[in-house]
Amino acid sequence: MNHLRRKSAGIMVLIAFGLLHIPSAWAFTPWYVNGSSGPIWHQPNHYVYYRWGGNISSGTTYYEGFRQALADWNNAQGQRKFVRGGSTAPGALDTYNVADGTYGTTNLSGNTSTGSINAWAAKINRWYAKTHTSSGARNTAGHELGHALGLHHTNNYAIMNVKETGIMIPQSDDIKGINYIY
Repeated sequence: MNHLRRKSAGIMVLIAFGLLHIPSAWAFTPWYVNGSSGPIWHQPNHYVYYRWGGNISSGTTYYEGFRQALADWNNAQGQRKFVRGGSTAPGALDTYNVADGTYGTTNLSGNTSTGSINAWAAKINRWYAKTHTSSGARNTAGHELGHALGLHHTNNYAIMNVKETGIMIPQSDDIKGINYIY
C-alpha cells in the first residue's frame, strides 16, 4: 500500500510540475530533451521541405487533402513554411492502409540531444472511410502536418485536438503553439 501511495504521490508531483511549466492553452506539449524546449527545425531559413511519397497519386483525395493542408498551414502562420523539395527533401507525404485505429501518423526523427527535427513522414491511413472524403483527408493531413512542425495533441479547439472535431484549418491555439516553439 505504501508503494502505491508513493507512486501516486510521484505521479501527482510530475503532473503538478508539468502544469507549472507547460502553457496549457497551447496545442502542444514541449518535448523536453536535455533542456530543449521541444522538437524544432534548426534551419537557417523558415522552410520545411517535403516530397510526395510512393503511395500517393496526384488528383486523389489524399493528395488534395495534403495540398490543401499545406496551404492552410502556410497561410495561418509565418514561422515555418512548407515548400516542395526534391527527392531528398527531409519530409514525406504519403498514405498507408492498416486497421490500426488511427486516421494518420507522423514519424519524426532527429537529434535527441538538441530536440531538433531532421526528417519526418506524415501519412494518411486509407483503411478508414473518414479519410476517403475531402474534408476527412484535409483534417487528417492538417493534423499530421502539425506534428511535423512539432505540435502535440490537445483537448482545446484546435486542429491538433485528439478527438474527431472536423476542424480543417489551424486555429489560434495551434498558431500560439507554433509561435511558442519558434
